Amino acid sequence: MKRFSRLIMFGLTSILLFSADAFAAQRVSARSFGLGVILGEPTGFSAQSVLDSEHKLNLSLAYSFNSWVQVTGDYIFMKPQWVTSLTKQNSPVSAYWGVGVLLGLLTDNKNTHGDFGVALRVPFGLEGMLAKEPFGFFVELVPGMRFAPATDLIFQGGIGARYYF
Repeated sequence: MKRFSRLIMFGLTSILLFSADAFAAQRVSARSFGLGVILGEPTGFSAQSVLDSEHKLNLSLAYSFNSWVQVTGDYIFMKPQWVTSLTKQNSPVSAYWGVGVLLGLLTDNKNTHGDFGVALRVPFGLEGMLAKEPFGFFVELVPGMRFAPATDLIFQGGIGARYYF
């Protein structure tokens, strides 16, 4: 069962990682792909593909403190007008929300429910870019619902930074 779960995890991860171009409606000019880190729950690596000015695809490979190695994929809707309406001026910070999936593998044998996890994620966050450098920063809160190995609510979040190419 463990080998089958890892095979499923590898297959779904491959689909998420290599399908970014399939989601791209239109690419923005330069700096449309970022790599970086996220610190929090979970902690790991973060990638972002800018699809257009209003849509992004976020991916992560991270370790959860609940003994899970997880891959996440989120489709993001950028909402800069949310920040502008609050501050009453243009801001380099943009709000966002999205929907995504979490796939996880248990790293210890303490869980009796199974070693493969699947959850639905709904990230909310703020993201900003430096004006003259290709660095972006973000903070996000991510409620969700796990469907396997057991059904329950999850709550994740973190801060992070990415370098854009």
